[in-house]
Amino acid sequence: MLVTSEDVYDTKTLIDYLSRHQDSITLKPAHFDKDQTLMTQGQHVEQLLFILDGEISLHRQTVHGRRFQLGTYKHNGFLGLMELFSEKTCFYTVCANSMCTGYLLDTKQFTQLIYQTPELAKFVFKHITSKWYLSVEKMTRNILHTIKYCVIDELLSFDEQQPGEKLYINKTLESERLGTSIRVYNRIIKQLQVDGAIEVGRNYIQVINRALLEEILEMEIDK
Repeated sequence: MLVTSEDVYDTKTLIDYLSRHQDSITLKPAHFDKDQTLMTQGQHVEQLLFILDGEISLHRQTVHGRRFQLGTYKHNGFLGLMELFSEKTCFYTVCANSMCTGYLLDTKQFTQLIYQTPELAKFVFKHITSKWYLSVEKMTRNILHTIKYCVIDELLSFDEQQPGEKLYINKTLESERLGTSIRVYNRIIKQLQVDGAIEVGRNYIQVINRALLEEILEMEIDK
């Protein structure tokens, strides 16, 4: 699960800019219920979504019906920009994991405003490339390292942002996102618990010995 406690996509600057230009674009407030589908894989995007608050999850389904969890996010900002500029259908399905609030924006108004204002174009492309960079970073990590390394790296990242807090997860979705089975994921978590690095509850994991977890991560680097 990717949880960002800071605005890594620079969304505040972007939404502040749009708020100051509501004579050119309408920001329509939107509320989404938990478990509501916000975007569907294969649909044509006619409105942009901007998530102000709440948690969303992304997944993709193969032609054979197999489902892959791509991530769970907070502070995600815009959804639909890649589809808007590439003129492709939605790559994944987006669901609300909690009550979410945000804005709906008309794609034609948004595109026209970008054409007219280079400053907005700069903000938008920074937003897109920041997302792209983070996605490539995670994908490269998953290719280069073991599943155990990736699990530990996620736990350390969460603990760095929210020290001492519990990471609430769905183990099935986490194993899906990391490209492994629930059996393998549970085995890794169990071993880290036995080692004394983490505490595991029914639906959460908590780092209790960060130094030990970092030591185990170092041992996984060259595997």
